[in-house]
Amino acid sequence: MNSPATFDDYLATPIIIYPQMDEAEFKYEFERMRSREAATTEFVTGQIDAEDFLEVLSECGTSIDDALSDWKNGISYMG
Repeated sequence: MNSPATFDDYLATPIIIYPQMDEAEFKYEFERMRSREAATTEFVTGQIDAEDFLEVLSECGTSIDDALSDWKNGISYMG
């Protein structure tokens, strides 16, 4: 039997919030944050490979080229 998820089960993932955001914009950014969190967890646990992880980042507005360059320079996108 699976126990309910707690905050400890998730990786810290930032969300972009602006004071002038309306509810639809907030929901959009919240869903992007959840997508990044899920992909990060799946990548860290070996459920998806780096290519799939970068694809999710791309879908969430992160440049794959910039991410690869950053990773080569020691900048982590891991949570």
